[in-house]
Amino acid sequence: MTGVKPPIVLEWAGETATNAPALYVGTEACRAFGEPVWDPHNDGSIAETDEFRVVTKDGSVYFTGRVRHGVYDFGERVLGIRQYWETSAGGRSVVKADEIVLPELDYSDRPVYLRRLTFPYEGADWANVHKSGNSWPVHCNAHQPYRWWGETNFNYKVTRPEIFQLGRDGKRQPPMLCYGNPRTLETYKERLELELAGGPKAGMYNAAAKTVSVSQWDALVDCQCEHCKPLYDQSRGTTGNASPIIWGFAAKLADWLHEKHPDITVTILPYLNTCDVPKGLAFPHRNVEAEVCSMPGLALFKNKDVQEHEEGLIRAWEKVTGRPIRSWNYFCWPAEFCAAPYAFGHAAVEHYKRMRGHIVGAFMNGTGTEPEKKLILGAYVWMRAMWNPELDVEAVYDAFAERMFGAAAKPMRRLVAMQEEGWARQWAAGQCSNKNVYEISYPRKDVVEMENLIAEAKALAKDDPLVLKRIERYTRGWQPFFDESKNLAEGTALEPTLIKKVAADPIVDGKLDDEAWSIATGYPFVHSTCKTNSTPKYKAELKMVWTPNGVTFGLKCFDPLCGNAAAMEKIRKVNSLEEIEMFLDVSGTGDGHWYQIFMEDSGDPLYYTDGPVWQPKGIRKGVHYDQGFWSLELFVPFADLKGFV
Repeated sequence: MTGVKPPIVLEWAGETATNAPALYVGTEACRAFGEPVWDPHNDGSIAETDEFRVVTKDGSVYFTGRVRHGVYDFGERVLGIRQYWETSAGGRSVVKADEIVLPELDYSDRPVYLRRLTFPYEGADWANVHKSGNSWPVHCNAHQPYRWWGETNFNYKVTRPEIFQLGRDGKRQPPMLCYGNPRTLETYKERLELELAGGPKAGMYNAAAKTVSVSQWDALVDCQCEHCKPLYDQSRGTTGNASPIIWGFAAKLADWLHEKHPDITVTILPYLNTCDVPKGLAFPHRNVEAEVCSMPGLALFKNKDVQEHEEGLIRAWEKVTGRPIRSWNYFCWPAEFCAAPYAFGHAAVEHYKRMRGHIVGAFMNGTGTEPEKKLILGAYVWMRAMWNPELDVEAVYDAFAERMFGAAAKPMRRLVAMQEEGWARQWAAGQCSNKNVYEISYPRKDVVEMENLIAEAKALAKDDPLVLKRIERYTRGWQPFFDESKNLAEGTALEPTLIKKVAADPIVDGKLDDEAWSIATGYPFVHSTCKTNSTPKYKAELKMVWTPNGVTFGLKCFDPLCGNAAAMEKIRKVNSLEEIEMFLDVSGTGDGHWYQIFMEDSGDPLYYTDGPVWQPKGIRKGVHYDQGFWSLELFVPFADLKGFV
């Protein structure tokens, strides 16, 4: 602010570095306070929480408690500094001053929500201003244990293959466990006892938090063994049909721990097709805590149906566990499959107002990839809503425009308002689709206005390089949104494909050797995420044919590892064989009724949708591996689309 950079002096226990006026940062330094180091609870817990205190005394400023939060809070609250993104891109706004005169200060603060994590941004310079942290004692080791199949000292793949999921092709599918087999629970118990006695780590135990995790591998639970198959509850739909299997396992583990290790908590992660609470589930000992994974992403809580469903899920798990819920949200969703530069400040704030006392905070999961770069203001509001949900979102937006854009503040403030207001419009179903995004939230006339606002802002800031830099950074990643809007409006968004009518359906064996494929048009894949080269490293091609019975899709992917037995076995050990996901807009109206067909290299297709339940009966697929390539055929009968088309 002043251009003066004071020297940094290290303070050590038992030594006084200086008695001069200074910024005293940390417990040791603040012993110069002349009073006991601040401990409002008189039990030492201040060292384990996110509380902080800032005090001025005799010309000095003292930061105690969680000092990192105190320093950055002081910068914002007292000195008026703002930072929205990385400093190198102009993300920090500092008010220049000839001198700084501080009033007498003595204030403290602590977050409403104790868990406020932003992966993978914790190391970014701008993340410090969010005061992110986690002082909640319970922790989940996500998707663990996952190394048991390859552990040579136990050799479970030979001695206990039954503890791993049985696929629909009759093969075991590590690292997913079989949660229905009694031997799996026995193995959990044995490994925990062994680790507690100083033996090898099992992966699911966290000694610092004293928690044992029950967390499925990052995939759907789909075990076909004799123990699991009778436990599926299809009435729970695709978000909970496997819940009885894994959470019944967790209940048995919790009962055992209550008897043997009452100081250890079971932590569970409802996920994918185990999100729902199964009927009759009970944790009578209150030694189970859930981390509920909200698959749509917090931004979609703006739609009432999504908000009510996800918050209902939180309350259901809170009721059955008798404990508040840890929330796992996705910053990258729906950004990864929605080009719109949406803003969702009000949805975030209202969510945390409603959930106060029901959740302990959130882990905000991102990918660090380009789609998220355009949502930086959303992260700013989200994190502050977790510190204190009594946040004035519009005031945040006002300050953002004024502090960052100077002469261009007016058009930029209007731009932010259009981002927020457009996204807040309700959709019939809370799913991203061209209709919802480009007809309801951001119709063409609005998108044109947004482009014009950016052009106006740049013109107003033409003589201010810093503001121009900030405009470029804030609107980074918006071009695909503008292009998609234009292409949809002009009817050039999608390239029509030709599906040839043939005399007979191909035999679905994955080989693509039927006569029908010889006349089908081939459509090559492109590398959609590479900015410099759209040609994929290995060629892939899609063909389609139809008869009055249905459509058959044929996919051929070239890969030099195919046919290499040693390489294939190595890849299979880490569960990294090919997966294909296909999305069918079965209503044909783009209204959000998307159905996902998920296929691994073996087994039958799995079906998933956020919309109405869809249970096709005639879909068939075949996979074939050959020397240097693999291929797949998928038949979708028209009969399975009745009622949707």
